[in-house]
Amino acid sequence: MASRRGSSSCALCEGSNLPSCCTACVNARLVEYHARLRMMRSLRDSLQARIAARLEAKSEVDEQRIWRVSKTQDIMELRDRLTELKGKTVIEKTKVQQSSSDLKAQTASLNLAFVTVYMGSRAISETMNQSHKILI
Repeated sequence: MASRRGSSSCALCEGSNLPSCCTACVNARLVEYHARLRMMRSLRDSLQARIAARLEAKSEVDEQRIWRVSKTQDIMELRDRLTELKGKTVIEKTKVQQSSSDLKAQTASLNLAFVTVYMGSRAISETMNQSHKILI
């Protein structure tokens, strides 16, 4: 029967069906195993570091994207609010102009009424003065 391991340190372990049966071969295999473990551990650590760096970069990109989206949304809301306020301003200006023209018309009609009343009272006062002079 063939042994499990093809290469061995001694003839005793080479002839047996066990991986290693003497202390020298066991120690050699342990050294190989630990060397392989250290290599795999360093590979794992480097891969984890690369993954962590990529995840960090991705999270920064996601954070920037989310920030840009929120700022774009804020800008859109502000633009909508500005448009709404501009519309309200136009309506209010129209109301103010209408009120101003109404007040001007009322002022003109009141001035005309005042002049008419003043002239009428003056005419009445003159006629009263003349009639009073006639009576005296």
